[in-house]
Amino acid sequence: MDMAKHDVKQAKTTEQIERRAVLYQQTVEVFDEHCNKLIKLLEELPSIKEAHSKDLNELTRCSREYHLAMAAIFK
Repeated sequence: MDMAKHDVKQAKTTEQIERRAVLYQQTVEVFDEHCNKLIKLLEELPSIKEAHSKDLNELTRCSREYHLAMAAIFK
């Protein structure tokens, strides 16, 4: 994005300025889209972490039950 802005400043003719300004605007739009996606993911992160934590707790519980059952069999 900074490079596109620099290109606009370095343009010599009106035609170059217009062309590079359009490219700069497209670059800004792509950057904004990526920022919005990132913000959305960051907002979802707490619920994702909570779901993963619940999954790990369930896995630990199942593993504990399995090992207790195996220990009871071998007594």
